[in-house]
Amino acid sequence: MLFLRALSGLFLLAATLALIAAATRVQLGTPDALFAPFLSQIAQSSPGLIQTMEKSISGIHPLLWDPIVKSFLRLPAWVSLGAIGIILGWLGRRRRQRINVFTN
Repeated sequence: MLFLRALSGLFLLAATLALIAAATRVQLGTPDALFAPFLSQIAQSSPGLIQTMEKSISGIHPLLWDPIVKSFLRLPAWVSLGAIGIILGWLGRRRRQRINVFTN
């Protein structure tokens, strides 16, 4: 559980940095920089990564890449990284123990 919370913190930190970078690009006058898809940012930084991801994920199941992963990557980077961070934080949360106290 501690591992999931730490990983959640890293994803939320990356989402915060992506939001700050997008807000900076908006201030510099780049149109629609706040809502730039994560897929296009990955394609610009490393073009071969998309084909590698597509081959490996389609090897598991062909429908997993196109409707699920590709639609998730079409979201802005700060939204997708933040969603992953929130989900991992929720999965790694501490569970409350139920304490039953019986008094006479």
